[in-house]
Amino acid sequence: MNGITPQLEFTPEEAFVALAIVTVAIDGEHAEAEEMAVTQAILSAELFATYPADQLIAMINHSFQCIQDKGINTILESAIGNLPKNLCSEALEALAKIIMADGKVSSEEKQLLNHFGQAFAIPEEKITATLESCS
Repeated sequence: MNGITPQLEFTPEEAFVALAIVTVAIDGEHAEAEEMAVTQAILSAELFATYPADQLIAMINHSFQCIQDKGINTILESAIGNLPKNLCSEALEALAKIIMADGKVSSEEKQLLNHFGQAFAIPEEKITATLESCS
């Protein structure tokens, strides 16, 4: 348990996808490289190895709609609150790949990583090393 009480209920898969989508949207910039990285991060995640493409697309669209309807902070908190601890390393790697896709870390992305790290007690050194491995 990561100590965050979610406002919305997500399955582990929905939480993973929502975190990926929030990562793209958090800084207000829409880089094509980040969009491609989201797709790659989701498709390469072991969690989605047997998922049909139409279900993944529906989950991605649902995450975008939730951000529009509920706001990015609500979705972020809910995604973190619903993500099981056993998926946090894979999620961190996905977030790092998405963030580093455009070659820079915005202040909003850094805050997101810090918040994610605090929620799952991930040392800052591990977050930094994960980012560096994706650059």
